[in-house]
Amino acid sequence: MASVPAIAGFQTQLSTLITTLISADTGSRADLTGYSLDKALKRKNVETLSLKISNAVASLAAVNGDLILKKRADFPTSSWYKITEDELVTQATIVRDLGQANAAAMATYGAATADVTALSTALNNFIDVITNPTLALDQRKNDNRRIPEIIDHIRTLFEDKLDVVMRSFELSNASLYNLYQSARAIDINGSTAKPTVLKDILPGTLVALHHADVYSTTTFYTIQNMGDQPITFSLSTTETAEGPEPVLLQSGDTKSRLAETLAPEGTYLMVKNAGTLPVSVRLWVE
Repeated sequence: MASVPAIAGFQTQLSTLITTLISADTGSRADLTGYSLDKALKRKNVETLSLKISNAVASLAAVNGDLILKKRADFPTSSWYKITEDELVTQATIVRDLGQANAAAMATYGAATADVTALSTALNNFIDVITNPTLALDQRKNDNRRIPEIIDHIRTLFEDKLDVVMRSFELSNASLYNLYQSARAIDINGSTAKPTVLKDILPGTLVALHHADVYSTTTFYTIQNMGDQPITFSLSTTETAEGPEPVLLQSGDTKSRLAETLAPEGTYLMVKNAGTLPVSVRLWVE
């Protein structure tokens, strides 16, 4: 293949795209459990220390008849566990400041200066971790969106460039060309596995080609149009209507899409044949 220098460049592009695809696929399946657990533990620490200091300052205020201090410091126990993250930060900050102002006097009632210092640290740690799960979730969603885009780039590189250039070996090096064609047959089929569904779609019909038990953003659909005319496919919440964003699939084309990129909800993979001829369709669901 060295006799055609352009192929080396295409191969480099392909390797880069595959590496990017693997990275996006890894990110799209990231387990966010650790982020959520870490945030929950840090929130629990803030709640516990805040309640301890709140009780101590409120007790001090009650004994000294300081109604204003009591009102500012006395929060119901349940409020620490039911309020939102923003409310918790605000409420805990108030209690920390009250604890700092009354550190020496409140020691008798079960809280010390060390608890106030610990609350300040715990509060900062909680503020830092609040956005982490959201950022990680946003990254996972972004990786999910990138996967079909990268796959389309890979298919375009094959179909518009490599497939064309490799035909220059069709006569001069038939064995190399046949080997390439054999390898491409796997890619064109979309999967080496048996199709989930293989069905003929009659002309002028809308068919629910596949029904998933539940909607999952990471369900991966690969569909191949084996007919002589274009069709559309979409993801719908009902088996009698197309989804919100039908995708055009030309004759002979294969496209892959995540459920998330087809529709925000839906379990029916719909195929519409608006033409005048029947169309054979292959579908892989992963």
